[in-house]
Amino acid sequence: MQNTGHENDGRKIDESWKDEAAIEKERLSRELDDAETANPGEDIPPPTFLSFISGFAAQVLIQLGEIKNPLTQKTEPDLLAARYAIDTLSILRDKTSGNLSADEERYFDAMLSDIRMRYVRACGAAPDGAGGKNKVD
Repeated sequence: MQNTGHENDGRKIDESWKDEAAIEKERLSRELDDAETANPGEDIPPPTFLSFISGFAAQVLIQLGEIKNPLTQKTEPDLLAARYAIDTLSILRDKTSGNLSADEERYFDAMLSDIRMRYVRACGAAPDGAGGKNKVD
């Protein structure tokens, strides 16, 4: 008879690890469920398209120096980065055209218009001699 590797050739095979792994998996699953329900007031809302683009808009406001950078607690204008983020949002708006709800379209268009106007004002307020981060041609 040919040995296919499936027969027990007299060696003891310890498969108890499978049971231990299943028990550990179940324990971790319960812990995860407990952690998700432990602080219901601290739940993170589900991601939405509007929350996604709102995050970009908030980043633009930080880069325009209108909001303090949450990491440094300072206003740090970076007009080049703001322009890049606005351009990225503009591309995203073009690429999502026809795929958004009416509410999403209105919000996106109003948000883009607002941050573009803020950018124009920030560029007008930037000192002429500002280099690097503040000078935008």
